Amino acid sequence: MLLLLGPGARHHFQRLPYFGPVEINGTDTTYYTLPDWKLTDEEGQEFILHSLKGKFWLAAFFSVSDTNIVKITKRLLYFTDRYIDEPDIQVICFNIDPNGNDVNSLREYIDKMPTYDGSLKKIRFLTATPERMDSLLQSFQVADIKREEIFRLVDADGHIRGKYGNTEYHIGDAISDAGMIKKEYDRKKADESSK
Repeated sequence: MLLLLGPGARHHFQRLPYFGPVEINGTDTTYYTLPDWKLTDEEGQEFILHSLKGKFWLAAFFSVSDTNIVKITKRLLYFTDRYIDEPDIQVICFNIDPNGNDVNSLREYIDKMPTYDGSLKKIRFLTATPERMDSLLQSFQVADIKREEIFRLVDADGHIRGKYGNTEYHIGDAISDAGMIKKEYDRKKADESSK
């Protein structure tokens, strides 16, 4: 098609929506960006949002004691397997267990799931107090974790670009959308470097 349109023609990629409030100031548009946070990872170390700057990531919200945990784990592995060789695409799991802030329960969960072995470099597991996690859920625009989608796709600038449920169909959409966002950013970089 590009050959038919000529050498100056450009392909217009489909773009994913931005979720959250939008500010329009003249010709400038400012999209909602996740506020900074500081949580604890599965090793008991501090993990901050800023460390994900420049990465595309799937946020997953679930309790490690959830009865659906095997299905959730399976969906996460679909995603990580697809992007195992892409260092700028990750999965960040938020433990919303009512006990909260329990690094030991995270470690037990990870150790019980040997299927994570090859994917652990792609996945981080985070926990916090229930109050802190409630605030975080609000920032990700999750009003009811039992009824809503438990996955969010976040771009390299901290914008929410996708919301997904816990089904194979939904995780397939998340996989496709992550690739679409990566292409969008690669094209943007190429445009900037050619100026």
